[in-house]
Amino acid sequence: PAGAAEDPSEKVAAPAEESSAAASPGDNLSLWSEKWEADQTGWHERDINHILKKHGGLIVPGGFAGGNGDTDTGSTCMADTADRGDGKDMAPVHVFVPLCGKTVDMVHLAHHAGVSWVYGVDGISKAVEEFAEENPSLVLKQVAKAKITDTNTIEAWIGEKITLRVKDFFQLEKGSFAERADAVWDRASLVAIAPAKRSEYVTVIGKLIKPGGKILLATVDKREGNEEARKAGPPYSVDESAVRALYEDAAWVESVELVAEYDGLVQNPSEMERWKGKGIESMFELVFLIKG
Repeated sequence: PAGAAEDPSEKVAAPAEESSAAASPGDNLSLWSEKWEADQTGWHERDINHILKKHGGLIVPGGFAGGNGDTDTGSTCMADTADRGDGKDMAPVHVFVPLCGKTVDMVHLAHHAGVSWVYGVDGISKAVEEFAEENPSLVLKQVAKAKITDTNTIEAWIGEKITLRVKDFFQLEKGSFAERADAVWDRASLVAIAPAKRSEYVTVIGKLIKPGGKILLATVDKREGNEEARKAGPPYSVDESAVRALYEDAAWVESVELVAEYDGLVQNPSEMERWKGKGIESMFELVFLIKG
């Protein structure tokens, strides 16, 4: 589109073999397809996620306005991310948002001076179509054969500093986008994955992130409640020990750090009655910085 930033796809030399067809909803996608068709998207937020706003400077140069100085009720910071310096001297980054849905976080990332390009993937076409319609400033257009190397094209939505794909996450490969990501923002992705597929999920993330890349990961820890409710999902409970078991065992990961935790029921009092009705007595949001 006219006025769009240069698509980094022109700079990639290594070919990749991958079908450009979007995956139809199967075992991994049928639940989400039903939810989107019924407009049951309670996880969708109207504004930038508070964790990205507060801790985004760990992966994006300069962070986000009003981020590091905020103090929330029910929050515990494990590390002083405001003064640590992460992100301040970084060059602009490519950010990958897995299972992106239509999160407005991608709008804030795409408009950020510290972000070169945003890549997102979701298995549900309605999510991407609604995102494109609701965010005209990004000038997203569906392209049947978007060139990502001299020999490889993909079907994608491409706009101002953003490329979105409609595809089963587990079918992604190293060459699924024009560039491997410098950073990953994972807010509602890992917690949506059934426990049996988490190791495979981490393997795919490893293919899509550059060596030395960083992941800002937000999970849910259903800390107290009846066993059935704690195991139910999505969102699935992924506590600190589960995150460490997944990522510290990955050969490409250098470190896993718990950055902060937020009392989810204090942060969202309107949700307290609903979760307690499901049998959850306490639930925390955990924030991790994972370095490759």
